[in-house]
Amino acid sequence: MKNIKAILFDMDGVLVDTEDLHCKSYISALKRYEIKLTEEEYFEEWTQKGKGIKDYLKEKKIKLDAEEIRSVKRAIYHQMLKKQLMLMPGIKTLLEKSKLAYKTALVSSSYRVDIDLIVKLTNIGKYFDVIIAKDDVKKVKPEPESFLLAAKLLEIEPRNCIVVEDAEKGVVAAKRAGMICIAIPCRYTMNNDFSLANYRVEKPSDVLPILKKY
Repeated sequence: MKNIKAILFDMDGVLVDTEDLHCKSYISALKRYEIKLTEEEYFEEWTQKGKGIKDYLKEKKIKLDAEEIRSVKRAIYHQMLKKQLMLMPGIKTLLEKSKLAYKTALVSSSYRVDIDLIVKLTNIGKYFDVIIAKDDVKKVKPEPESFLLAAKLLEIEPRNCIVVEDAEKGVVAAKRAGMICIAIPCRYTMNNDFSLANYRVEKPSDVLPILKKY
């Protein structure tokens, strides 16, 4: 068995219930430009595949400034966070127990400013030795760069890390990084392809028995 020394957690959909808030804020932002984004498009392109607003505008051949739209989206998203943000059920207990036995990292494809607000609102920063944001890497998930950076900063070999993810893009990134991956699909990622995950579980408490194997 591999000697696991670190646990790397995705944020959106794993730690906090934000997948739907991201979707709704982008739909609202694009509506201001008279562009209709559907939930199906968002969850397939953004959440599952790891694409973004630049990809969306390019594929749709829409000549608008991606940064401007992202700024509008962020303002809407932050207001939603302040009113609706919730930790995923059972995740606090998993974080508390993980922090006692392992090095830990939060590894997200969200921007640092968004992560900082979520950490402030939920007080979960104390559970992590390292926090990796989109700003810290050149290529986000499904590329492995963010997970490899976390392992480097934790001074742990990738093979000694377990990743906890909720989406296909994160599972692919974890496996490309040479890490063990536990998938906990949320209600928006249930139909993703998790065939590369070492384990697929229903809830955070299901992770603890797996950790004991290592």
